[in-house]
Amino acid sequence: MSARGARRYHRPILERFKLTPGELVPADPAEVVVGDFPDQRGHADKDLAFDDKGNLFVTIGLPSNACAQPDRQPGAKGVDPCPQLVNGGGVWKFKADAVGQKYSDAARYASGLRQGVALAWHAGRLYLALNSRDSLDTLYPDLFTPDENQNRPLEPLMEIKEGSVFGWPYCFLDGKTNQMILAPEYGGDGTTVGRCAQFERPIAGFPAHSAPVDLQFFDHPALPAKYLGGAFVVMHGPWNRAPAPMQGYNILYQPLANGKPSGPYEVFADGFAGKTPLMSPSDAVSRANGIAIGPKGELYITESVKGKTWRVTYRGE
Repeated sequence: MSARGARRYHRPILERFKLTPGELVPADPAEVVVGDFPDQRGHADKDLAFDDKGNLFVTIGLPSNACAQPDRQPGAKGVDPCPQLVNGGGVWKFKADAVGQKYSDAARYASGLRQGVALAWHAGRLYLALNSRDSLDTLYPDLFTPDENQNRPLEPLMEIKEGSVFGWPYCFLDGKTNQMILAPEYGGDGTTVGRCAQFERPIAGFPAHSAPVDLQFFDHPALPAKYLGGAFVVMHGPWNRAPAPMQGYNILYQPLANGKPSGPYEVFADGFAGKTPLMSPSDAVSRANGIAIGPKGELYITESVKGKTWRVTYRGE
């Protein structure tokens, strides 16, 4: 199953191909599972996840940095309430076994999410790692220094429940205070919490501008016990951390127990960028882009510069 059209700036659709065991090429044309998605130029990438009850969840990004008018202009104010939250900035729920569904007939499952392209279902819970906002220092230089922009806001990990509202674009998870604070577009000064106290909190935060693009849980007996039940998070790396070196370009592991972090995250795999320090994303040799598990517990990691794939296996002592 795939979502296409996100980068071509026409109305995207979600489609599926029927596969025959042992065959790599579909015998029949694609079937449209969901059509009628909103046409948007910003943050149009989507991710999907299936639960164990026949439901399909799809992310729809907020098509702006922080719902300011005009977008990404110094000192611009946010539109309040943000009209982009009507058709985007959340997770929508569909049926996994039906074709011909329409976005316009679907139920919104959660809201207040900027750009979520790392979505996964595990042990009865839906999780999302979010790409947070950027350009604090260039858009609001009176409030944020370049150094502050490099390390805030964090990239949050959320447990998504039906009816959850997380506060974007009004708020962000701050790397300085580890609190949800008010965005400058809505009167924030870098410390004020304000209305953000009413929204749900992320369960964890990862380094700013790391760009999580995939999230996977692995409960395979071939993996070391320390990795069972936790989440591997693929960090594609930023475009906007200058003048500091870029960060991310790695795979993080976040241990979890009963849906909550059971310890700090750790770097599981690194070195994709190929050079240290990396000052420009265009100089990266590789950028981690996806992770999957094989039938024997091996991990497959893809990247987006040359299209390479790595296989990671565990050899027990």
